[in-house]
Amino acid sequence: MSTPTVTTRFSNLAREKRERITEAATREFARHGYEQANTNRIAREAGISVGALFKYFPTKADIFLFVARRGAEIIEAKTATILESDEPVLEIVDKLVNLIGKTCVTERETVQMYQAMTAPGDRTFAKETAAELERYTLERYVNVLKRGQASGEVRDDICATSLALLLDNQFISLQYSLATDYYEERRQMYVGERPISEVLEDTKKFLRSALTARK
Repeated sequence: MSTPTVTTRFSNLAREKRERITEAATREFARHGYEQANTNRIAREAGISVGALFKYFPTKADIFLFVARRGAEIIEAKTATILESDEPVLEIVDKLVNLIGKTCVTERETVQMYQAMTAPGDRTFAKETAAELERYTLERYVNVLKRGQASGEVRDDICATSLALLLDNQFISLQYSLATDYYEERRQMYVGERPISEVLEDTKKFLRSALTARK
């Protein structure tokens, strides 16, 4: 991922003000994607002038890359302990489903920004950044699934890389259905007002059934 230019003026701000600007930028990119995001709106929502905003970040691209990098760090920090553990693979999958349920509440706008970044027509480097966010989990999904296949816990009639893709597709779909407006409506078309906790439990059962080695 490209490294954003962030001035020392931003780094020296009080933490509360840095967070306010970061959250305003994340919200703007989540709602509008990169191309349609507006720095005037970011500044206004953060309670600063647009001139001050550009004293912290030289360009709009730097603002975007800064919040995208923050999103990558959040993903890595929250998944590392789970994905790098020696627990049974199916328990790791359960924990990842639980984590998705939590982060779709606590990091809702980061999930929305990720969806906006992958939308057709958005700037190429935004799509490249989205792909970069996935590389960390991709490698670890494959490693975990290979370990499960070697131990006989995970089915081995499908290669680990394909299983990783299928698993991640389910995770992305679950994230979107819990944190983005259109997909939330789509979820409700299928399951109505069924509690999220039940949707998460059903997802775990489905994934366990799909991944378990056949006897």
